Amino acid sequence: MAFFVVWQYAGQANVANKLTIGTPAEVFRWIGDWSSGTYTDGWSDLWTTLQEALLGYLLGTVVGVSLAVLIAGVDVLARLVMPFVAAANAVPKIAMAPLFVLAFGTTVACKAYFVSSLVVFISFFAVFNGLRSINRRYLDHVQILGASRWWTVREVYVPAIVGWLITSLRLSWSWSLAAAVFVEYLSSNEGMGHIVQSGQESLDAATVIGALMIIAVVAVCVDAGLVLVERRAKEWRPA
Repeated sequence: MAFFVVWQYAGQANVANKLTIGTPAEVFRWIGDWSSGTYTDGWSDLWTTLQEALLGYLLGTVVGVSLAVLIAGVDVLARLVMPFVAAANAVPKIAMAPLFVLAFGTTVACKAYFVSSLVVFISFFAVFNGLRSINRRYLDHVQILGASRWWTVREVYVPAIVGWLITSLRLSWSWSLAAAVFVEYLSSNEGMGHIVQSGQESLDAATVIGALMIIAVVAVCVDAGLVLVERRAKEWRPA
């Protein structure tokens, strides 16, 4: 409560503060208008952003996990490919956003591809490190005991990577939302990023902060769900 009191007082102190940080009263009023449909079709904008983030999230995760499984199992391939993967990961993805817009336009697919370009490395390194951390003795023991390939995957590989994967999924979701909003901010006429960009152009701090607060709430809610999944997954981790 004290935070909102200080924020309200600071926002009303002068015109400059009102334009930059707004006031909680204005922000919550805007959120109320947004949720009721007074401010265009706010729920449609949110759904657009979630759709882009989710598509990129799924695409990046599937590609990242698939590449990690393929590369981690072959030492020669891992030594050959990993320097190139590290170099690709070092490329600033934010700076490449305009290239995605030029290549794919302002479609949902463009945003999804951009989101996946950030997520793919998070999933890849998480699963790759999980697979490479498996003690070789586990694999030797199950081979001696005559375990089938499916049993080995279920009892050795899956428990080894599930914790790494769930952690990467939590991190990836936050990045997915942020990336979707960013690319919408650059070039889009819909979505929460477009709302932020419109609010900034009109010097409306309540719009900018309100939109960002909605995005933050969505991110927290989804992360809470992933935390529950992570707790259930702990029982699969090797002791």
